[in-house]
Amino acid sequence: MEFTVQDIAKSLEAEFFGDPKIKITSIAEPSLASEHDIALAIHPKYLDDLNGTSAECALLTKGVDWSQYGLRAAILVSRPKFAMSTLSAMVDRGQHYNPGIHPSAIIDPSAQIGKNVLIDYRSAMLHRRQHDFRKKMLSSGRSKNWLRRFYW
Repeated sequence: MEFTVQDIAKSLEAEFFGDPKIKITSIAEPSLASEHDIALAIHPKYLDDLNGTSAECALLTKGVDWSQYGLRAAILVSRPKFAMSTLSAMVDRGQHYNPGIHPSAIIDPSAQIGKNVLIDYRSAMLHRRQHDFRKKMLSSGRSKNWLRRFYW
C-alpha cells in the first residue's frame, strides 16, 4: 500500500511540513530506512540517526526542529505511541493467510466453522467430552504417543 505524507498526516490528525506528495510504503527506524519508508524518530535517541538516513520523511514528536535533519518532509505528533499504532495499522495489513482447513487438522463432526477461517497444521477442534477425555488420559500417566493414535 502506498500513502502520501499528506494522507498519513490526515489519518493521524497531525501537522506535516515539507512536501505533502512524498510516497510512503513502509515504516523503519532511521538507520534502516529507505527513501520509501517513514523514519520513526519519536524518541530522542533516534534523532541523531536521521542525519544519515535515506528516508525523505520522518515521524517526530512535536517540538522537534525537523529542518535540521535534511528531510524533505516531517509529520509532528503530540502522542507518538498512539500515532505509531495508527500508522502500523495503515501500512501493515496483516499476514494474508488463505482461509481453509489443513488436512492434518482434527475436527469434531459437530463443530460449527465460520466462513473465511484458517484451521492450521495439527489443530484440533474437539467436542468438550473428547477434550476432557484427553486431559484425563494425560493426567493418568498415559503417554502422549498412545493418545496421538486416537486424537492426532
